[in-house]
Amino acid sequence: MLAGVALSLKLWFPFDRLYPSAPVATWLGLGPVWIDVLLSIAMVAALVAGWWRVALAALALLVLRDQSRLQPWAWEYALLTVALMLPSAGLRTCRAVIVALYLWSGIQKLNMTFATRTWFEVSGGYLPHFAWIAIPLGEIAIGIALMFERTRRAAVIAAIALHGSIIAMLIASHENSVVWPWNIAMALLVFVMFRVLVAPRPAGGERVPKAGEGLLHWALVTIAAVLPMLSFFGLWDPYLSGALYSGNTEQAVVIVAPDVVSHLPQVIARNTWQESAPRFIDLNRWSYDELNVPAYPAERVFKQVATQVCAHYVDSGALRILGRPDALNGARTTITIPCEALNKGTGRLASAAHFWTDSARP
Repeated sequence: MLAGVALSLKLWFPFDRLYPSAPVATWLGLGPVWIDVLLSIAMVAALVAGWWRVALAALALLVLRDQSRLQPWAWEYALLTVALMLPSAGLRTCRAVIVALYLWSGIQKLNMTFATRTWFEVSGGYLPHFAWIAIPLGEIAIGIALMFERTRRAAVIAAIALHGSIIAMLIASHENSVVWPWNIAMALLVFVMFRVLVAPRPAGGERVPKAGEGLLHWALVTIAAVLPMLSFFGLWDPYLSGALYSGNTEQAVVIVAPDVVSHLPQVIARNTWQESAPRFIDLNRWSYDELNVPAYPAERVFKQVATQVCAHYVDSGALRILGRPDALNGARTTITIPCEALNKGTGRLASAAHFWTDSARP
């Protein structure tokens, strides 16, 4: 978690940050950036000191002030930290969280967009196209194999090899450095939780979990293993469902007039598509550029970010949201919301239903 914070400093310490925040509620985002800074300092200090409850409380407040901080790695670390507070069921709960992440991460990647676009971006073109299927099937196989004692050792070896190859591909393709330590952590977590450093059973047998511990265990298992299913129906966030680098998330851009681009701040202008009409600010590229994390792929967050962009930089533009792609052909439905409607706080406006299969265009 500390490595992730260090590699995405402006996400947590928002000095001179232009990428808009997206609080859960408007009033939660009020106040100077010093509030975020103090909360981030408290979280970092608590992590170093091992005060897990304080760290979790600070993280929760930081996420309430900006949902962009709810990155998949921060979410997983939070679930594992809660699990480690269960004296008797902690290891079992942590294992369930890890298994669920592998399963859903693999399932989310079984789509045409991952096969035709995301795989090429992550691999940098160094590996053959047909190799894409090895990633989702490998993750699913690892998740299943970790559940059984007979196949667990092979699964641990496969997981370490998988994360080693992912790190190599990400470094070679210069992709998001903030997930490099996450992949290292995942390899170590699997090794520790499923292979070594597992305490032997006490001579008198394992302690029976208290009622509260049992309920919390099943609550965490439900959050990690069951609720991600709802992401396919738009009822649970993709980033809480193992969908990072899956190609299976919404995208968004802010369409701007050509004469607006020259007046934009440099960090926004260099992440604005200018090679053909229409011109548009790529929110994902902007987030990567300034915060070193992808834009949080949720319609409510895109609306909040675009509302602030429209209010400060664009008078007559529009937010265009590209929905999650069809798993078989990669087609996306789109929704266009004029800046005027966003600034007036109106609800979702559906555009004419049409499709884009090329996610590089709005």
